[in-house]
Amino acid sequence: AEHLLRDSDSGSGSAKSEVSPSLAAAAPPGATQSSIRLRRKLPLAALGAQTPKAAIGISSSERFPLGQLVIDRTPTMPGSTRRLTLQRLPADVHTPILSLLDAADLARAGMTHRSWHKLVVQVAEQRLYERRGPLPPGVVCPCPLRSLATLEAIERAVGPRPRDRGWRDEWPAMCSEWYKLLGGEAPASHIFEGGAPESVDQKLQNFALAVDQKIRTGWPEDQAQAVSVIVPCGHVALARALLEHDSCYAASTHTIMQALFARACAATEPAPPLFAALSGEFGLATNGAEWSLLQPHARTGTTFTTTAPVEAIVPDVRNIQVDGYHTSVNTGGLLSYKLADSDIVCIVSAPPSASGFHSMVQTATAAPSAEYMLPPLSRVRLEKVEEPGSWKVRRRSVRRRLYTVSVEFG
Repeated sequence: AEHLLRDSDSGSGSAKSEVSPSLAAAAPPGATQSSIRLRRKLPLAALGAQTPKAAIGISSSERFPLGQLVIDRTPTMPGSTRRLTLQRLPADVHTPILSLLDAADLARAGMTHRSWHKLVVQVAEQRLYERRGPLPPGVVCPCPLRSLATLEAIERAVGPRPRDRGWRDEWPAMCSEWYKLLGGEAPASHIFEGGAPESVDQKLQNFALAVDQKIRTGWPEDQAQAVSVIVPCGHVALARALLEHDSCYAASTHTIMQALFARACAATEPAPPLFAALSGEFGLATNGAEWSLLQPHARTGTTFTTTAPVEAIVPDVRNIQVDGYHTSVNTGGLLSYKLADSDIVCIVSAPPSASGFHSMVQTATAAPSAEYMLPPLSRVRLEKVEEPGSWKVRRRSVRRRLYTVSVEFG
């Protein structure tokens, strides 16, 4: 703490401070290394008995130089202007103060000095695991600040995880909306009941192989079932609710995010290059309109944020051929391949860092193909565009335009 501030009563200038590189990488847009802005008033009663008996708060009206995190003391006497610095607060109240900040402000606080790096990360991890649930033994999150920021963004959009319902309760409305958003008619309500064609039970039979693969690789059964059913048959409805801040599918959204977060943390290596159709019936742009930003004239470095969970596959002789991308279609448990009249997207991966995960999450290991998934609120960056016939996959020259992108998420 002695490195954080100079005594504000002395009128001296700002103290020199060092910035943790990992916190700087994890900081959200606007959290610069030259300033820190903390927004909330902190009630003294919540901070501990050793704090002086005066109401204190972190000022929202000032922007302090790096290393000068100053706490305003509410004057106890008219005309008092004395301010209380963190240097004067007992060490045992630093954690309660930080625990009241959101992820963006935690990143800013951590950037005031290297000595706060460990404390800020610990606070972020504690809050993240309290709301996402514990990870398996030996598994840690490499980017707790980024993941906490994503969780907070999800909660701002659809609310916290509901306690009065689960994803199965939301399934009939979600699947019905999925039909309508894809241009069809909403089916009658009885089609979702019992063993009817669109019921959860029937979907679990159709996707039994995908569910079994997940469970055999360590997925909890409920998460394996939810991801296998919701993503193919409800993803566009989730995207609509996320965009419009509608809480109707909050349980499903949190279930998907929690499952993919746990598997991303447990991954031991990045995914190989993955492929998907850009447009068409099962294309990325059909799942989320933001993918339509991938155009022949798009500049390298173009970025956008996803709204729907999307899938991509490891190329094999069935899905990537000379004429383009062939989408696998599961109809009542029967698998077929359909040529997509579409350009193709290649998603490249990298190891995780403090700024986020950079690899899609594996959700299937075998037939019909090895599949990976990207969660909502992922940031996609265009790396390059290659014209038809100028690139190869599995030693085949493909007559479709290829967009290569990288990803980042929490």
